[in-house]
Amino acid sequence: MSKKQLANRLNSLFNHLEEIEAVAPITSSDNLQSWSWEVDESGIYRSVGTEVIDALGISAESFPGHSIFTYKITPQSASELRNLLQSGQFPLELDIYHLNLENEPVTIRMMVFQISSESGSPEGWRGFSQVVMPPGQ
Repeated sequence: MSKKQLANRLNSLFNHLEEIEAVAPITSSDNLQSWSWEVDESGIYRSVGTEVIDALGISAESFPGHSIFTYKITPQSASELRNLLQSGQFPLELDIYHLNLENEPVTIRMMVFQISSESGSPEGWRGFSQVVMPPGQ
């Protein structure tokens, strides 16, 4: 096959792939599973986005009142998270292990921002979490 024929064939294939991609519906497995959350200065959940049920199988209503350092998180991840929050370097991004409904570890990427009062004193943290690797992968 000549270079010109090969180039034409490749262009044809890529055009076909672009057409398929343009009309392909997004399925739930294509969606990035992520949720928002907020905790007070002690690390107690104030709120969690309802999307957490799709990511971890746990209802958002079960989080408020629990500690971000003990609820559905591995001990090692909790320690790492606590140390980074205390460092005061925001925003921060880290990978941790949350536990899903079956208590299987799920790799999560967290993005964390500090909440400050009008006077600048810390009042807690908020952020979002995204599944990086589901359990068993």
